[in-house]
Amino acid sequence: MQWLDVFSECSIDPVAKPLQVVSADDLEACKKASELAAYVAGRVKDSEVKIVSRQREKDQEDISKCRSMWKTMKSLHKSAFKKKDKMLNDQEESRDIENPKDGVPPMPKHGWVHFGKNADISMVRDDDGMWPIVINLRCMKILLLSQQHIQLMIAFFLGFPIFFLEIDLALQRGAVQRSLPYALAVDVFICMVCIAFVLYEFVDIDVVQQLEQEVQDLEAAQIRVEFKRQQMKRFYEKAQQVSDLWLNRTIPRMELMKQFHGEIEDSSHDELFALLFAINAEMGKLERSLSPLHTW
Repeated sequence: MQWLDVFSECSIDPVAKPLQVVSADDLEACKKASELAAYVAGRVKDSEVKIVSRQREKDQEDISKCRSMWKTMKSLHKSAFKKKDKMLNDQEESRDIENPKDGVPPMPKHGWVHFGKNADISMVRDDDGMWPIVINLRCMKILLLSQQHIQLMIAFFLGFPIFFLEIDLALQRGAVQRSLPYALAVDVFICMVCIAFVLYEFVDIDVVQQLEQEVQDLEAAQIRVEFKRQQMKRFYEKAQQVSDLWLNRTIPRMELMKQFHGEIEDSSHDELFALLFAINAEMGKLERSLSPLHTW
């Protein structure tokens, strides 16, 4: 138990969280010395002390994960921008770049609606499930850039039946009751005009949205990295503080007990009891003479 008390100091926080390998009740439960020796040896072997090296390995693994996460995030954002830029700036296949007509090179398309003849009617989405969704019709190609883009389009086209419905209600009512439907129709029309302007500039808005999302992802990653940095800093500061305790208090006592154990192994069977009794008594005096652990 004296040796286990010394060994319990092999912890990053020996005062609050000592390394308890075996309790006194567990030792009392052993009926034979051989049983006790085998039990304690197995528990100590399972409690190999590698505090700093294990923490260093864990920190290196966490740093590698952060780097991998950063590279993946950067690659995903870069890939998404490239795909959208390629689709948005797709040029007319019918125009020859090498020999442009009238000496005028083809102009890139920057909108999300491209008019022209297409051979089929289909909907194409990226393999990784990212936006945009490309809808090929016989007379045009539509790029759905995001979920918000679809919502704006639905709102715009739903405005037409609502607008005409309010106009129809105004025409059916009397002169006194027409003001409310007309006012609602005007409100709907203004909303549709606003949505139309947003849809017209949605390509640029979508780019800004992506940049804002990237900034949010980077801020979240920065918070995680900063939290991990603080954890590492606290651990190594605590390890630096407790290393003096290990060096000047724990290790010398364990070295002393190692010498005692060597003497026990070399002693005869008749001397064993007296030797153990003397060692326990003197080590008890030494332990009681030490200042309390928390003062270190």
